[in-house]
Amino acid sequence: DLNAMTISSGGVVAVTATTASTSSTTGALTVGGGLGVAADLFVGDDFDVAGDAVIDLTCLVTGVLTTTAATVFNGGFASNAASSINSTTNSPVIIKSTHATGGYAELQLGANGATIGYLGSGETLVSGAAADLTLRSQANLLFGSGGGNERMKINSSGLVGIGSDSPDTLLHLATATGPVLRFERNDTS
Repeated sequence: DLNAMTISSGGVVAVTATTASTSSTTGALTVGGGLGVAADLFVGDDFDVAGDAVIDLTCLVTGVLTTTAATVFNGGFASNAASSINSTTNSPVIIKSTHATGGYAELQLGANGATIGYLGSGETLVSGAAADLTLRSQANLLFGSGGGNERMKINSSGLVGIGSDSPDTLLHLATATGPVLRFERNDTS
């Protein structure tokens, strides 16, 4: 259908065919060689990558990004919907920052997209070294197990509670049964 592709007087190319894509050689538009995009790229549905992917831009994903090989994000990665990054093989998904003093990933969750924390270089996020792996919370830092049960909390003042959800000393240990703290020496020689 010759009307399925148009080029406007402003140079906008539109493909209106609805042929589904199941591989890199099927769909309404296929490109036999490389494809360079100098500005924004919006994908309105799932984005599948058949080989290694290196994405050097701020990437906004709405839907699912699926890759069958290593995926590297250089720069920013954002999602404004229920999105996921799936690796369908035993290959890593890497979010990489090349910031001079160490990079980090910003975690924005919730209806309003508020920043809840960061994961990255200690030099960037706290007063640590560039090689330190750092998790920084904007409020309390919680650890859970057993189906979502809070087991440990580091509150925003730095107080640690194990078995207590409201620590009031530097280390607050609480339990309903048994000993609170146990030291054991296991000398097998």
